[in-house]
Amino acid sequence: MQDVDERIGEFEYLILRVIAKYKLFQEKENYMQVGRLAIWKAVKEFDQTRGNFEMYAYMMIKYAIVREFQGKLKVTQHETSTEDEKLSYLSDTATELAPHQMERPEWYYHLFSEHQRIIELLYYEGYSIKDAAKLEGISYDVMKKRRAKMLKNARALLQKKDGSAPIQ
Repeated sequence: MQDVDERIGEFEYLILRVIAKYKLFQEKENYMQVGRLAIWKAVKEFDQTRGNFEMYAYMMIKYAIVREFQGKLKVTQHETSTEDEKLSYLSDTATELAPHQMERPEWYYHLFSEHQRIIELLYYEGYSIKDAAKLEGISYDVMKKRRAKMLKNARALLQKKDGSAPIQ
């Protein structure tokens, strides 16, 4: 076991290199642990006849961290689609009516006007995030951030109304 611990300590700089390459500083300690497990696995599986351990360890670390990051993206995308479903009733309730004639829920009026505009564009008028961003004259990334913040605020307002604790 001492050998594995020494190898992990010896090659932690490779983990830091991968984290820096992909700019994953927000959850650095999580990715450090994923990288340490990858080094441990590399020590156990490495065949010396196949080449350089450092390169093998780097590749194991890189793929482990990328898989971890992609898993987090899938969760985020699922959470986003769930939030879309929660708000989609806005457009489903009165599809025959023009957007300006649809009734807004009570919590809608407690949102910032910018967030109300996002709801109007995305849920009442049916624009995609990309098209809504163009229409507003902002970048796609900015629109995504504003939408995420709007969803967070709407969720908090809904939780207050229900009397339950806000979702983290």
